[in-house]
Amino acid sequence: MRYYIYHIKGKKIGCSSNPEFRVKQQKSNYFEILEEHTDIFKASEREIQLQKEYGYKVDCVPYYQSVENWQKKKRNGHSTPNETIIESLDGKFKKIYISLSEGCRALDLDKGNAHKVAINVYSQTKGYMVTYTKNL
Repeated sequence: MRYYIYHIKGKKIGCSSNPEFRVKQQKSNYFEILEEHTDIFKASEREIQLQKEYGYKVDCVPYYQSVENWQKKKRNGHSTPNETIIESLDGKFKKIYISLSEGCRALDLDKGNAHKVAINVYSQTKGYMVTYTKNL
């Protein structure tokens, strides 16, 4: 498998095996591939190094660990298409919630509005961007 470190200029640096999908989830169209790796641990390390180098928010959970967590949930039958990423528009907060309901409760968001952000009806709600995960 190949892992790509992508750059959405002015917004973030991320890592994904499917960067086109991830960038669309993050409501962007334009990005560049900075690096390509076959080792998930090296890609995870470089993503964090590049986030620091470019002055972006640094992920608290390395990419490989996010993938492991997602795969473990999937194997245990707990993964649903409603896993949700809620990120503040200022880029200072990012978390994956098991469900939209859980994220909305934690952040005091209206579930209907948050869902409309996730399906691209609204661009944000209370300063948050919401996306549903299908593959990390």
